[in-house]
Amino acid sequence: MRRICLLTILIVVSILACGCTESPAKPAPVTPALPVTSPIPVAPVTTLKQIDVTAWTTKHSAILQYNGGKDTSGLTALKVQIDNQNGPVIKRAFVAPVIGKEYEFPYTGTPDARTINVIGVFSDGTEQTILLKYF
Repeated sequence: MRRICLLTILIVVSILACGCTESPAKPAPVTPALPVTSPIPVAPVTTLKQIDVTAWTTKHSAILQYNGGKDTSGLTALKVQIDNQNGPVIKRAFVAPVIGKEYEFPYTGTPDARTINVIGVFSDGTEQTILLKYF
């Protein structure tokens, strides 16, 4: 009788120690729900404007000259920004620029302009960089 009880206890303990012989069922993979998106509005493609400007420095100034161009009739203004090496930024706007005119940016000493950025403003509301020059 002792052997039967001992054998029964041994079988019960081994069953409890081994647990289930089957692996648990794997849950089905969850795919994330994709958000519903609306189409992105596309801006109309505009052609680049053709305006000619040049810039240079002299002993005591930086000079910008407006030379005209194919889209001169639509140009309403020129926005100019000069970034200097020592930090100051010069910003000016010239409304109704005149073809052939030189716009001077005088310095008290030697000009230290690092870049000049000229943006054309047009009658259709567009703005476009016309010139970005590193001195």
